[in-house]
Amino acid sequence: MRVIGWLLIGTVILAYAVAFHERYGQLLLVLAGWILLGVLALAGLALGAWGCWSWFCHWWELRQVRIQAAQAIQRANTHFENSQAEMEQLARAYQLRKGITP
Repeated sequence: MRVIGWLLIGTVILAYAVAFHERYGQLLLVLAGWILLGVLALAGLALGAWGCWSWFCHWWELRQVRIQAAQAIQRANTHFENSQAEMEQLARAYQLRKGITP
């Protein structure tokens, strides 16, 4: 008896589904097409956003490297200038001490 009841319920549900499909089949096809287009558009947007984010991260990393390199060069130049000035000062002190005239 239970099996017959479930079969009847399934048959009624199937009949409603077929009637719905007959009545709204074209609409469902159009909606499915729009949904597919929407999913593809979202996938395209996601890929585009991922590509932009990847490019931005790469650009930012290179920017940081360039900034650090420029700072290191500036520190090296400053250290070189200070060392050169100190060497010139020591050379003048040595010349004065030894009595050498330039």
